[in-house]
Amino acid sequence: VGLQNWNPTPTQPLAADISVRNGDLADLLALAGQPSAGYSGAVSTVTHVAGTVGNPQGNASLQVVNGTLRDEPFERGELQINLSDGLIAIPSAFIASPIGRVEMTAEYRHPRESFFTGQVHVHVQTTTLNLGQLRAVQKQRPNSAGTIQLSTDVEGTLAPVASNGKDETSFLVSSVIASSSARGLKFQGESYGDIDAFARTNARTVDYHLTSNFAGGEIRVNGSTQLVRGYPTTADATIARLPIERLLVLAKQEIPARGLLSGSVHASGTLENPQGGGDLVLDRTVIYDEPIDKVQLQLAIQPKRVDVTQFAAVAGPSRLE
Repeated sequence: VGLQNWNPTPTQPLAADISVRNGDLADLLALAGQPSAGYSGAVSTVTHVAGTVGNPQGNASLQVVNGTLRDEPFERGELQINLSDGLIAIPSAFIASPIGRVEMTAEYRHPRESFFTGQVHVHVQTTTLNLGQLRAVQKQRPNSAGTIQLSTDVEGTLAPVASNGKDETSFLVSSVIASSSARGLKFQGESYGDIDAFARTNARTVDYHLTSNFAGGEIRVNGSTQLVRGYPTTADATIARLPIERLLVLAKQEIPARGLLSGSVHASGTLENPQGGGDLVLDRTVIYDEPIDKVQLQLAIQPKRVDVTQFAAVAGPSRLE
């Protein structure tokens, strides 16, 4: 690599040829200064890079077989990278494992003088993935089962931004098309139903929808997010007849309570400036063996505070407000 005042500036020449046969994935991660626990596999790669620091050209291929990623076994993973004038392309990448297969393609278009500014396009698609064979899920939630499937296209811009007096690289999403589904979800042997969600960009705004019969209830979410810095968002959720005892089990909270949760929630603003409110009702509730006919709660959310605008609990002739 060429250096100018001991710095690899974008116009300096670059050349590299790398060949690895039957290397170990954990060793390579350790050499790169990354945690290697839970990683294994036989690695082979052939890489040729030329051009300049700001505009590298060449190609690379990587194969890993019979390994683990964070203790999750996989049979084979492959990655192909092509570097040409102002373009980095991943025409093929996949990982095949006992739970299913994940595939990816990607492109990164950048100006010749800069490797850290450009346009990104990523496509990720999976086969039907079996959660029952995912060790991390089984470790956290024994006797879990179900399948998930995902397809997504994301486009965006990578650009430097000033933050606290320093230049940092920021990624701004410009387009999203995604769909996902979960079928036959079970956690700790309890059935939690299905989930369907999709998102699509329309004129610099991504609209998304989610429907679910989660845990025997009904959940619907509709929202939109503007694809500008801060990602201003408006979203509405409705819940009907959702058993709270099933939620408590999922959250690993040993609270002796049951009842049906219904209501609506509205949210707007950004993560730094959230706003919104909710109106929730618990029917046929029993808490610590005490029956309560109805509990009603209204909330108002502001950037630095949450107001409880109404709380009422009714048990027979008794009422607490």
